[in-house]
Amino acid sequence: MKKIFAVVLCLMMLLPAFAMAEAVPAENWVTVDLGDFTMNMIDTDILQRGEKAEGQLIFIAYPGYDENDASHDNMNCAWTSDTMEGIEEATQDDINAFAQQVLDSIKDQTVAQGLAVENEQLLNAVYEDGSLIVYYYMECDYSAMGIDLQTQLYQMQIYLITDDGTYIFSLTSSTPDGVLNQLNNYFATIQFKN
Repeated sequence: MKKIFAVVLCLMMLLPAFAMAEAVPAENWVTVDLGDFTMNMIDTDILQRGEKAEGQLIFIAYPGYDENDASHDNMNCAWTSDTMEGIEEATQDDINAFAQQVLDSIKDQTVAQGLAVENEQLLNAVYEDGSLIVYYYMECDYSAMGIDLQTQLYQMQIYLITDDGTYIFSLTSSTPDGVLNQLNNYFATIQFKN
């Protein structure tokens, strides 16, 4: 897990330096049991639990949730029995192609919900030590849904491959520092049970 976190931190070097300046307060942290793993959260964060089932969300969390915000940073985890067989031998071109397929699929799903999506970009993709990390950006416009909101969307997906499948963690924010906050203060605290 420490190697995975180190790889992710290297990826985050792409973020602007100012993103590292803000930290989450250290008080009121609690450890939450999410089935196969635990994660630390602030006791006022919003958490919705799901179940470990094929393609289903195990949880979705809203760190620092404020009902007055137009958009909300969030982190979720889905599980699939797919162990991404053969990824160990994948070339960087293969990894980039997979990451682009992920981005294209997310754009298609977002557009199908009625949002306009522009300027989508794959920012980085890397596989190391049994994990795949994909980082991308897009601009979303909710006007067609009757919501006066145009926002940037940054998302990092971390695929943790285990013997029984793959856990896909998605860290989403309207800013790079929002993704960094989730990475450093939430994802970094995940502990899988033996």
